[in-house]
Amino acid sequence: MTATLIAFPTLQERDDMEFERCGTSSYTRAIEEAAALLKAAWSMPDRAPLTSRAEGLARSIGRLALGRPEKVGDFVVLDDGSRIELRAVPPMLAAMLA
Repeated sequence: MTATLIAFPTLQERDDMEFERCGTSSYTRAIEEAAALLKAAWSMPDRAPLTSRAEGLARSIGRLALGRPEKVGDFVVLDDGSRIELRAVPPMLAAMLA
């Protein structure tokens, strides 16, 4: 009896393949979503609808930290030119939405 080993791609390899195919990845989606949520949280008087999206972003950044820990230290650049480290966005949003 013989066995065949199937090498499944790692999370990083899957992310790279997605970026090559589609031009997007979990990293680019996290950066874009973080910027959009921060902008919405600062401009909306009622921030309650953003809660589930903020929790989803926190999970995405958590998965990104597992597969590409060097990327969560990158900065999200906002419209006014200010920069916020990606790993700091979920706690900041949680504080804004509380």
